[in-house]
Amino acid sequence: MKKPRVLLHLAALAMGLCLLAGCAAQPAAPAQATIPHIETSPQPTVAPSPTPTQTPAQQQDLQQVYGSCGLLAWPSVLYSIYLQDDANPWTEEALAQTRQNLAVAVDWITQQAQTYNAQPKIYYDTGENNLSTFAAYKAGLTEDTTTGTAFYDDVDTLTAQVDVEFIQQQYGTASIGYLIFLPVEGASYSILHYLEDGGNYLNEFSCLYLYDSYAGEKTYNSPTVYAHEILHLFGAADLYVGSRDTFVTQPLAQYVLNTWPDAIMYYTYNSDNGISYDHIEKTLCPLTAYRLGLVDSFPGSEQFPAATQDPPGVFSNGAGQNWTASDEAT
Repeated sequence: MKKPRVLLHLAALAMGLCLLAGCAAQPAAPAQATIPHIETSPQPTVAPSPTPTQTPAQQQDLQQVYGSCGLLAWPSVLYSIYLQDDANPWTEEALAQTRQNLAVAVDWITQQAQTYNAQPKIYYDTGENNLSTFAAYKAGLTEDTTTGTAFYDDVDTLTAQVDVEFIQQQYGTASIGYLIFLPVEGASYSILHYLEDGGNYLNEFSCLYLYDSYAGEKTYNSPTVYAHEILHLFGAADLYVGSRDTFVTQPLAQYVLNTWPDAIMYYTYNSDNGISYDHIEKTLCPLTAYRLGLVDSFPGSEQFPAATQDPPGVFSNGAGQNWTASDEAT
């Protein structure tokens, strides 16, 4: 029997709320598949020294609505931070697998968005560009030490050190999502900006573990998990029972299962609970496309109007009616 991913909980912080969206429910352990080499699409061409289309003040206003990572239709950068410690260094094999997963995930997101007539430009770490850094984590890396407010504060400190101005000049966008890669076993999750956070907790990040803690010892995480978490950065909600998103009720989750059983925001394992590394056996369902701002409506919107309360790409606690910032892309 399939079990949906269960959201990990994050307590309200003093200055606002962030969402901790991760995996939990454990399916039958899949067999470790052979990891093939995947040919992926080339990254979008980077225009030299592009001129930003937004002033710093406008960018700040947009970030207070969307967080650091804006809408999927905007040019965006996924900046990778590889944490390691003495006991868990990054090996060449682990790096190659991680970057391959990331390439497959971004390819899939791009192709799925194209089915909705969108042409996203997503720049990411290939090992041959300037979109990554390595950092030692002295507290030690385990699943326990990589969750909780102390770790989130440490990641906030790391992301604040990234040269955003250089990225904006090089890639022509201020829309940046951060990928925190962890060379240990765990349940991947994302920390997201809420509308109520205002100018706090702007930097949005996904923590992606090398190994899937629910799939057997030393089983690499899948590109499906990467894509699921990356979509959170752009505004996609979890669509399973237990989601912290206020509009995701049990009837809506059942509707998703009945209507789009292969929706990536509902479940990240294959239909047989297995894992694929060379492709993603999921779809970007119309409801998720709506939440990402790719379409103006979705089947079921009249039945579930709460899903349309907040603007696309925005997480909130029901305060969507207060949204006033410009919706122009950076």
